Amino acid sequence: RETLTQFKGTKLAALFSGRRENKLLRDTKGRVFLDVNPIVFKKIVDYHNLYRIAPPEDPPKLPTVPAELQETFDRLIQFS
Repeated sequence: RETLTQFKGTKLAALFSGRRENKLLRDTKGRVFLDVNPIVFKKIVDYHNLYRIAPPEDPPKLPTVPAELQETFDRLIQFS
């Protein structure tokens, strides 16, 4: 949760802040369900993880995706 909420003011931070806990969609095992492209979302989560451990003077580069996923990535970035 700390990783996903590190960029304050983003929709992703708001979604996982805990204030909307009872509104998160969950699967049958109680895991949070996001109806997003898993390949693209993994790139975003990986970036969040790298940003969290990177020194402030050397932040990670933004992730790239294959051309066929670029539009999906761009839209998900706007959301997150």
